[in-house]
Amino acid sequence: MNLKPLSAVAAVASVVLIGAAFTSSSAQRPAEPIDLEMRFSEAKFQMIDNPPHMTKKRPSESPGDMVVARAWLRDPAGDRAGRMHSTFTVTGGKSPNTTELATAIIQLDDGQIAVQGVIGTESTDVLPIVGGSGAYEGAGGSVEITTGRRAVTFVLNIMP
Repeated sequence: MNLKPLSAVAAVASVVLIGAAFTSSSAQRPAEPIDLEMRFSEAKFQMIDNPPHMTKKRPSESPGDMVVARAWLRDPAGDRAGRMHSTFTVTGGKSPNTTELATAIIQLDDGQIAVQGVIGTESTDVLPIVGGSGAYEGAGGSVEITTGRRAVTFVLNIMP
C-alpha cells in the first residue's frame, strides 16, 4: 500500500488548525493572517483500509478508507506551538487525487480549535474553522493549506 499521497493530504489538513490558537475570539475585527507549519518528520499516520481492500490490482484508496493523524505544530520561529489530532475519510477519486472529509482539532494550553471540510480538490485547499473552546470559544474563519516536500504550511484567517 502506498500511504504517502493520502498521508500527505491528511497532514496538510491537520496543520490548518494551529493558527487559530494565536488569536482570541474576543477580537472585534479579523486578525492578521498567521503562518504555521507541520513537518512531516514529526507527524504520525495510521491508515484504516476498509473494504474493498487495496491490493496489487486495486492499488488506490476507496471511499470509506481513513487516516488518523497526529503531529506537532510549529510557529514561524520553529518553536512547538501545539498538537494536531485529525481524521481523514476518502470520499472519492484515486491516489494521488482523492477527495477527503477532514476533521481536525488543535490542542493548545488555553483551548482547542476545530476545523472541518473537504480537501484534495485544489493545489491549495481552504477549510473553515468551525469553532473552539477555552480562549478560542466561538472561533471562525478559514485556513489556506499548501503541501510542500517536507512540510505543510498554513495561513490562518481567524474571525471572532
